[in-house]
Amino acid sequence: MNIVIPTSVFNRQRAVDQAGHAAAIAASGGQGIEIRRELFPSGEELPLEACRSALEPYLLYCVYSAPIDLWQLNGELNVSGLDMVLREARTIGADMVKMPLGHFNASCSDVSVLSRLLESYRQDGGKAAAFTVENDQTPYGGQLQPMSDFFKAVSEGVIPVRMTFDIGNWAYCGENAFAAAEMLGEHVIYVHCKHVERQGAELKTLPLPLEPEANWRKLLKLLPSDAMRAIEFLLPEDSMLPEFIAKLREEA
Repeated sequence: MNIVIPTSVFNRQRAVDQAGHAAAIAASGGQGIEIRRELFPSGEELPLEACRSALEPYLLYCVYSAPIDLWQLNGELNVSGLDMVLREARTIGADMVKMPLGHFNASCSDVSVLSRLLESYRQDGGKAAAFTVENDQTPYGGQLQPMSDFFKAVSEGVIPVRMTFDIGNWAYCGENAFAAAEMLGEHVIYVHCKHVERQGAELKTLPLPLEPEANWRKLLKLLPSDAMRAIEFLLPEDSMLPEFIAKLREEA
């Protein structure tokens, strides 16, 4: 069971280089790190080579997350964005790439273009990372029907795309996470775990509740048991990381 820790969970996330969290993750029992593109310093060349070198001593599984829509507003593949992200992932030595769905439209989006680009990337040599698409919090990329349409299309085309399933993001889009797990579970290889609840007029992302009957535990039972898991909330204290890693591992 691989437990992956995104660098966004740390209270000191912008105070250190992202790879600087690798030691704490490894020492806390985590097996992976998720590097977030949006947390690199803005306006500068991304320090991908330096990040790779800093991660290598810890032998952590590396997920590269880039908040760049896979499908553009007109329903066409974001070819330049995808090519950039795949090349960045290779430079950093990523084992998995994660992007949001974007504006997929079953009536006009051509997944064969995606297939050709991914195949070209694999034939280009070097390490080929697993490619996943995540449900995000947008009204277009976090809806169940477009996500279902997309995975139906890539499945029929035998295209090597899998899913990152964010348990809490469905709430932000007014979707039922349990229905999503039933419909999309077969595609899932990576699960982002968090708790979302309404506080007044807003939804808030919170740490996982530790009660035995918490919904996140029930949801994990509907998803593949061998899928990697990540905590996806700001830690109350960085020192609590081992506790949350242990809780995720209990649900194997």
